[in-house]
Amino acid sequence: MDLRFNRACGAITGLAFGHVIAADAIGDPVEESTSISERILALLTADDSSENSLDTSFGGSSNRTYDLIIAAIKAGIATPTCNHQTFANDVWDRCALSDVTRPEFQAVTLVAAAISLGIDSADFLVENTLVRAVDLAASLEPRGSWSPEPDVLAATRRALNTAYRIDAYADSPIDRLVEQIGASDSAVQAIPLAFAVASRYQDSHLLSAPLRVGPHRRAIMALAGALVGSVRGADFFEPYGSARVDAAFSGRLKQYAEQHFSERTHYPDDIPDTDETTPPLASPARSSFRDLASSLRSRQSYFEPVAPPAPLGALRGKTKPGRVLFLGELLVDQTLRSEDYPRSGSTIWARDLGPSPGGSFRALVAARRMGVEAVSLCPIGRGPIADSISQALEREGIVDAGPRIAEDDNRYRLHVAVEDGRRVDVSTNNPLPENATRTWAQAIAAMSPSDVLYIDGALLAHEPYAPALSEAVRWLPEHTRVVFDASSHKGFVNGLPLDNLIISLRASRLPYASGFFKHFDGQYPSYPLYDLDDTLENQASAFTLLTHRHVALRSDSGEVCFARPTIDDQRVIRPAVTRVPAPSLTEEQALETSGVHSATLAAALALGIPAERGILFANCAAAAATASSLAARDAIEAAADELLARDPA
Repeated sequence: MDLRFNRACGAITGLAFGHVIAADAIGDPVEESTSISERILALLTADDSSENSLDTSFGGSSNRTYDLIIAAIKAGIATPTCNHQTFANDVWDRCALSDVTRPEFQAVTLVAAAISLGIDSADFLVENTLVRAVDLAASLEPRGSWSPEPDVLAATRRALNTAYRIDAYADSPIDRLVEQIGASDSAVQAIPLAFAVASRYQDSHLLSAPLRVGPHRRAIMALAGALVGSVRGADFFEPYGSARVDAAFSGRLKQYAEQHFSERTHYPDDIPDTDETTPPLASPARSSFRDLASSLRSRQSYFEPVAPPAPLGALRGKTKPGRVLFLGELLVDQTLRSEDYPRSGSTIWARDLGPSPGGSFRALVAARRMGVEAVSLCPIGRGPIADSISQALEREGIVDAGPRIAEDDNRYRLHVAVEDGRRVDVSTNNPLPENATRTWAQAIAAMSPSDVLYIDGALLAHEPYAPALSEAVRWLPEHTRVVFDASSHKGFVNGLPLDNLIISLRASRLPYASGFFKHFDGQYPSYPLYDLDDTLENQASAFTLLTHRHVALRSDSGEVCFARPTIDDQRVIRPAVTRVPAPSLTEEQALETSGVHSATLAAALALGIPAERGILFANCAAAAATASSLAARDAIEAAADELLARDPA
């Protein structure tokens, strides 16, 4: 099948698919759902010259929105955008007999442009097409009667920006879209929301589970499906049951697509417009990991906001060194060392190396060795273990601001190390304090631009912690930088920003079934998969493509590749990868010092040190770490300078 025709079929199939899954979601009676399906078919086959082409409605303003959407889809399939004036005239001719208001004409033009551009798109990126459609619609002369309704194009710009800023893994991201955009039956809200939904959910989210987009979800989901289908094609819907949807429409969807696509011929006077390239994203300040003196907020968006945020002024780069706030777990390690690996039913003898503070404790100390203020937000209980942990924090000068575990002690971990390098860890987990979310949220909300939030991903091993962390990080100020230590591979915290975040993890210790890998891979199946046998540079690039975030990927030898997501004028993320040298480590050393490495990096950022040099410091700090001691900043800096002199990379 011709690609363009497949996409025309995709627009019709997506329209029907979105309508059907939305009807399923709200439990429409069979007869009501069937009547609406018949209405859609009637509109698809209606003669555009008929005076009633838009006037015959479902009853209510939402049905007029449906009418406008279907008229726009038909226009988009039938008419190319190579000549903007010809395109605008055709759209106007298809809907002018219905006393269309100016905002309604904007809406029809916008949808028609998105469908037409999708059919002719050079790639399969839905968001590219949607942005180009907004720009095209904005370039046309306004038509239609005056209406007090807001500008549809401005609303759609805000909607796309909102969708871009909301993390796909945040708690209830669709609820946030609805809250910030609105989901009424007006075209001014329904169409911008559909654009936002299509840009964020062009995958299984859209197809496998109906989204909660309010009482008018049929029109919104139908349009979102059409927008996605016009770019991805009809084949995109096949794994999700499009045959069932086609059957509900008597197998005539392809026929209707062909009917309108057959009109898609260039007019004799069509002259391609000179510039239809996708404009770049609104230029933000340089990443806070590259230019710490930046005075602007670093959020990117598709369009410049109507009211740009105020600059940070003297706050970034000119204030005193920041703090590192730690979200992790504190416990006591009981370490045993044996010659043999324990087996079921056997008895082995081991040396007791005694108790020591564990969990995130070494990471906290590593930050203190760099000379920054370290604030522990780790839960502390009541009992002998908690007392010993509190005393250890006090000795190291670490601020204890964590929530309290009522009527319970902190837990312990039994660590059995074998001479041949194998190890066994048996751990009990701390219960989640009742006030944890509130305590964390208050501390996070009060962070300054120089502060850095460190999150130990090991917390995600405990089920109650995941939603509490997701709720707390919603309070992250826009300027705050985050280091997420994913060395435990337990998963990822929903709600973390796309920018101002570095994910620190080890390459060889990331199994395909890990919580971290599955978290992202399940959402973005089209991105390059992690390959253990590939080069460290390519692995780092793949993880940045997968997560859309900065990644510091550490090899077993200690070397790190720092991958930064960059966005070109086609909005294709192309990571820039830098190799950062490191002293040689054994695999066991690399494993044991993951927390030290991530915490040293976080401390360097809080001190105003650029990310790449901070990673170099972290490499040297990890190499200098022993079971009983951690290097101070002056020793780390000296080792880093010596390493650069030998290996300038």
